[in-house]
This record gives sequence, C-alpha cells and structure tokens, in this order.
Amino acid sequence: MFSAAAREARPFGRSALVGAINTLVGYGAIFAATVGGLSPYAANALGYGLGFLCSFLLHRRWVFAAGGHALRQFRRFLGAFALAYGLNLAVLHVLLRLDAAPVAAQIAAALAYLPCMYALARGWVFRS
Repeated sequence: MFSAAAREARPFGRSALVGAINTLVGYGAIFAATVGGLSPYAANALGYGLGFLCSFLLHRRWVFAAGGHALRQFRRFLGAFALAYGLNLAVLHVLLRLDAAPVAAQIAAALAYLPCMYALARGWVFRS
C-alpha cells in the first residue's frame, strides 16, 4: 500500500511540469507578439492569458483528469491562482524586508506558490 505522499508524487510532478510548460507558452507568446508589433502591454496580457489558459487545461485534463463543470473549475482555478500568488507576494515581501538577496527571495516565493497552488487545485478546483 502506498503512502499519501507517494500517491501525490506523480500528479505533483506533473503539476510542476505544467508550470514549466505554461511559462514557455506565455513567454513565447509575449516575445512573438512583441516582435510582431503588438505593444509590450498587450503582448504581456496576451502571454499571461495564454499561459493561464494552458495551465488550466493541462491541470484539468492531464494532471487531475477531471470531469465536471469546466466553467466552475475555471473560476475556482482563477481564485486558487489569486490565493497562491498572494502567498508568493507575501513571502517575497517579507524576505525582501529582511534583506534577503532578491533572487533567493524570488526562488523562495516560487517554492511557496507551487505546493499552495497544487493543494488548492487538488482539494478545491478539481476535487473528485
């Protein structure tokens, strides 16, 4: 019998991979749109929107293989993102106030975001 941590290892790893994929999609769109003549602000909005949509779709289908009401899940995913990103910003703010090196603070903030977003997605957004 597998422990709870062992059962979560595969979807957690997939979730981390989805984060890398949506980052590539988002920044790829930003750079392509900027080179294509879109304003930097519009390109940024486009890239982040596409990255977010990519993340939602991959989490829904590949990480959690969730059925159910997609629009409700999308709204919850947006809320989960807001909470996890809020935690990310709080960790970043505290560490910078404590004079942590900015790159180290960014890494710590990202390391806070990932398990928080995963837990919210697993337990609330895509719960079965």
